[in-house]
Amino acid sequence: MISRNAMDAFNKFDKWGKEIPDYDKEAIAKVTSLIPKDVNSILDLGCGDGRITNELLGFKRVIGLDFAKVALKYVKVDRVLGSCANIPFHKNSFDLMVITQVLEHLSNEGYEKTVKEIEGLSPRYIIVGVPYKQDMRSLLCKCSNCGYTYLPSNNIGEHVRSFSEKKLASLFSYYIVDSISYAGKSRTDPLLRIKHLLGYYYTVAKYSPEPCPRCGSSRQFSRRKGLFYRVISSISWRIGRRRPVFIITRYMQCSQSRGGNIHRKG
Repeated sequence: MISRNAMDAFNKFDKWGKEIPDYDKEAIAKVTSLIPKDVNSILDLGCGDGRITNELLGFKRVIGLDFAKVALKYVKVDRVLGSCANIPFHKNSFDLMVITQVLEHLSNEGYEKTVKEIEGLSPRYIIVGVPYKQDMRSLLCKCSNCGYTYLPSNNIGEHVRSFSEKKLASLFSYYIVDSISYAGKSRTDPLLRIKHLLGYYYTVAKYSPEPCPRCGSSRQFSRRKGLFYRVISSISWRIGRRRPVFIITRYMQCSQSRGGNIHRKG
């Protein structure tokens, strides 16, 4: 589920309605390109400020759902204030359900409920967009008070899980992967451990502080990321393996499948 703290963090998010990075634009284009031609009705779960939803104006029926009131103000189609773990629609209400950049934020309970809710509504197609093979160690925080290192939780809306093709293939029980696409350009960070040893840690956004699980302090430590940090990051980028930022997966109900082949696009 999404906690009250996470809801507050997303409502205070200062980038709703603002210009988005190129990798997000590429991901949106990939999502819209995966929409089958026989789709007339779409539900965009966790639609945020309508970055995808507002690109779907040509379809007969499009609805965006999100729990962030601030974000929904930017959505240009019908919008619903609600939770992905308790979707307020009936079975077979939509041909397609889209959920992007949501599943990585949810608690284990919220994640399981959301997946069951989506499958229970029985759309013909599902499109899921998530970060690709994110190294969760890159989110490691260090408490300034006691020195304890820890991963931030979904209580403040941070990413709490990573996704690969294998994990996505088993996400739904009655759907098969019909197509896979990738967006954005990134690299692995082979020098991440060295960065941590030198005192460079992740710090959460100021509007969503999280207490240290050991001592309760909200103060986080990280050396100032100046020239030396940029040099290390540049070296790490050069020697790291190339990797997409996002993976976008389209699912089809098993009854519609044609042999279960997986089609990948660059």
